[in-house]
Amino acid sequence: MRKRILALSLALMLLSATACSSSSSQTDSSKSSSSQTEKDSSSLTDTTTTTTAQTTADSSSQPEKTTTETKNTATELPEQTKRVVYDPDKQRNEYIYGGETDTDGDGLPDNVEKQIKTDPKKTDTDKDGLTDYQEHCLTGTDPTIYDSIQKGVSDAKVDVENDGLSNEKEIQLRTDPKHPDTDRDGLTDGDEVNRYKTDPLDPDTDGDGISDGDEVKNGTDPLKKGGSNSNPNTNPGGYSEQPIPAASSVFKSVNKSGEPYTLSMKVFASADAESKLSARETTITDLQKSKVLVGKAVDITADKSLDCRGATLYFRLDKAYVKKNLTFGKKDRDGIKALYIAYFDKQANALLPLETTYDEANCSVSAQFTGELTTFMLVDSNVWDEDMMNSWAKSRKDFGDIMKLTI
Repeated sequence: MRKRILALSLALMLLSATACSSSSSQTDSSKSSSSQTEKDSSSLTDTTTTTTAQTTADSSSQPEKTTTETKNTATELPEQTKRVVYDPDKQRNEYIYGGETDTDGDGLPDNVEKQIKTDPKKTDTDKDGLTDYQEHCLTGTDPTIYDSIQKGVSDAKVDVENDGLSNEKEIQLRTDPKHPDTDRDGLTDGDEVNRYKTDPLDPDTDGDGISDGDEVKNGTDPLKKGGSNSNPNTNPGGYSEQPIPAASSVFKSVNKSGEPYTLSMKVFASADAESKLSARETTITDLQKSKVLVGKAVDITADKSLDCRGATLYFRLDKAYVKKNLTFGKKDRDGIKALYIAYFDKQANALLPLETTYDEANCSVSAQFTGELTTFMLVDSNVWDEDMMNSWAKSRKDFGDIMKLTI
């Protein structure tokens, strides 16, 4: 069996150029995508700098306020999880320091109140529990109508964006009543306050470099830096074992009707791995013509931002395919035991086998893999016998060299 595996590994090196070419194309695409991402990130950074400078200039004459900033950590958060500054006082301060008369002291100058038809002498014209300023500038509700959003429910009690917090609660917490996720960490303000007890104004409450939303998805504790007691597979570095089921959008183009297997996997990684993985079928023509492969090879790639420490791949075979196409009655290579998972090793420029585990009850084979994700395939060793290898390789000029290496 060892000779067969070695023969497969070396003989398939002839085909590695095909797989390598596919991998190279994918790599070039990734580099292009990475380059564009870096440009976008740079642009975003410049915009953020400009906005910060403008905010500083606008507030130069205002009393000093304390704001909550994203904690500095060794691992910098992705741009989309960095703090989005929401300042409920901005418009109020502009009005107050604009020198306009505000008879009722609600934060709206009298001339503005006249324009929107509120009473300049009453802080809450419609008596709904929100000041005219809060409705006009913060919630976007009508300050002249008690229940402008939901009939029978005051604008103070209504939840405009359905995040689980009423308008008056959002104003109390200084969250944004017009956006369900003020800090853009992937958790609604209501879930952060009522369910997870995280800070809805800080995307990384525990300051460990992983956003609150990603920690919840990973099963780690967003309130506890560097770990969790809710997931036994989590290590102190914030990594966790994350299942990527066969029904995941990652395998949408792979797990199609009529294929001999469905693929799923588990990855040990940081952040939300499922949103950062992709898989596609790739063709290795000679092997597929000879039926050495069960189905097609699959190229799995990860976003540059994902730190993946390892993966376990699961190929679940269609029982009808097994019964019709696999060989039974051979010692040690009976049914699915004739199969093993192989991968394309980019450094060796060759296809190599993985130690494969068999679950006959569920008609499934699996293998663990560490290293950069690459191209994987399911090989039928009964098809790959010496007679088959000889007939497949005869037309190749270097057939003699292959045989010398495998003896």
